[in-house]
Amino acid sequence: MYVKQDFDFNDFRNNCWGQATKILEEIADADKEDALMDYLEEIFYDETPDLTEINDVLAYDWENVYEAIGLKQWSLEENLDIDEVNTIISNINNYTDGANRYLTVSDVYDYEENMSEADKSDVINEVESLMANLRTQLEYLKDSDESDYDDNLSDAQNAAEELNDYVNEHLESEAADKIFDDITSSITNW
Repeated sequence: MYVKQDFDFNDFRNNCWGQATKILEEIADADKEDALMDYLEEIFYDETPDLTEINDVLAYDWENVYEAIGLKQWSLEENLDIDEVNTIISNINNYTDGANRYLTVSDVYDYEENMSEADKSDVINEVESLMANLRTQLEYLKDSDESDYDDNLSDAQNAAEELNDYVNEHLESEAADKIFDDITSSITNW
């Protein structure tokens, strides 16, 4: 039997599963529900998707979804100049100074119903470790000569993507946005 039903954002929140539920929460936290619904209508304009197709788009194509609806994602552009690299490094240093750290265990997604504070602290430590790795890769990029610039840029881009993916997977949207804003403040090419 074929059934067609109108769904709104809350229907998706109540019926999707797995990774898609986290994506929907982040979209809701960012007040992008209408943008998501517009995007889904756009990509499925000439067909009627089932719930599994919607869930798969949210779970596996979330980067394109985020880009389409205006949620922030990190990436290093190829045309970063030395001043921009220095600013990013300085912003990471400011974050990692003890006085400026602000992540708390409440900023970590609680995937398991009773995730311990120690496990959540491990997530925060990993975020800080990934930020330190990005800083290191940016230092190498800054010191590059023509022969190793492309390799160092690729390594820095990979470090930025790794940080981005981990933060989006493990931190609540507000904390993820704060890290994004702190690292990229005054950077125009992100």
